[in-house]
Amino acid sequence: MKKDDLNLPQASYDFLNLMMATLKPKSVIHYESCIRCLFRFLKMENIEFKDLNRSHIERWLIWMTGLGHHVTTRFRRIQDVRFFLRWCAEHGFLNPEQANLIESYDFPKLPQRLPRPFPYPIDQIITERLRNSDSILHKGLLLARLTGMRIGEVISLPRECVFEDPSGKKSVKVPLGKLNTERLVPINDEAHELIENIKEKTLHNTTAFEKRKRPLCPECGGHKHMDQARYSSDYIPKRLIVLDNGRYPSYSGLRSAWNRILHDLRKEEKDRMTIHRLRHTYATSMMSGGMSIVSLMKILGHKDIRMTLIYGDVSQEKIHYEYKKALEHINERYSVQMLEIRSEMIMVKPHVILGDITKWLDTNQYHITKEPRRFLSILKRLKIIEKDLKAFGIEEKMPVTPQAE
Repeated sequence: MKKDDLNLPQASYDFLNLMMATLKPKSVIHYESCIRCLFRFLKMENIEFKDLNRSHIERWLIWMTGLGHHVTTRFRRIQDVRFFLRWCAEHGFLNPEQANLIESYDFPKLPQRLPRPFPYPIDQIITERLRNSDSILHKGLLLARLTGMRIGEVISLPRECVFEDPSGKKSVKVPLGKLNTERLVPINDEAHELIENIKEKTLHNTTAFEKRKRPLCPECGGHKHMDQARYSSDYIPKRLIVLDNGRYPSYSGLRSAWNRILHDLRKEEKDRMTIHRLRHTYATSMMSGGMSIVSLMKILGHKDIRMTLIYGDVSQEKIHYEYKKALEHINERYSVQMLEIRSEMIMVKPHVILGDITKWLDTNQYHITKEPRRFLSILKRLKIIEKDLKAFGIEEKMPVTPQAE
């Protein structure tokens, strides 16, 4: 059923007009889509909105599942419709009992997906190809990899986006974007040089940009005879990235440039190789390098630290490295130190040997005795004896017989 074939009640338009005062247009459009989903079902079942009950909601949930909607889509639609029903009940379009027709257990369980950073070898290949390319779009993709910015933020970057503090540290000022927040992203020398390269390259595209912005002649309708006018700084584009035709880049153009880079790498990677995975790769590499979760949250521009925990998953290499170090630490702390035999005579320190025995008994106390209270008393006395022997500093050479291999 087409969108124009469905007439929403006046309550829906009042609700959407109120949302326009506080939300972005995209959010209002999403609310309208969710509300239309509900009323499309009600019209199909010949149900009046004022007669809505729990049975209708349950049938609506089953109907949405049968349409094959993704679980995330169903979750958002249920969430927005519940908010709409509560608003209608508060403003008299529904009775108070109808405000809570959607229960908490009606929401489907969202999948808990891990971030999908590119493996290190593939990341190196992609980065090297982006560095070796002269395309302005590929330079924009490389900037996204070096800074962790969203693609929409890279497209809308202003021409003068580099901020330098009194100490000489450089950052990129990211304009208002997805979460309506500004932020400063630290950059290294490579990223700063890349931005300057993009600025220099786009200067050659200002002629095309100027022709697009110059008003047409009222007599002939063209502007070719006006090209002899000197170049004016007023025609300098406000954005950092400008294409050869004088236009700003689009997401579809960047996606085409991205596909040209990945022409032979898709066979090696099972997951979809989307542009947004550059942001996953950046966040994961920063987390693996030791950056705190709070600092990473500020760089990525998140308002909630739980969003950063999704992006900033540690790499598998670091997991295995820390696992190995933890095992070594456990063995070093709890295992009995073995005496290395290099000759027939070795130096023996009684308090060291007794200390090793005490550590081993302390670690395995719950496995070797059924009388823990008595065992703890013995262990306490052994520790006192170890401390007294250490005060004497007794050392003695003892002959040993090497065991045959």
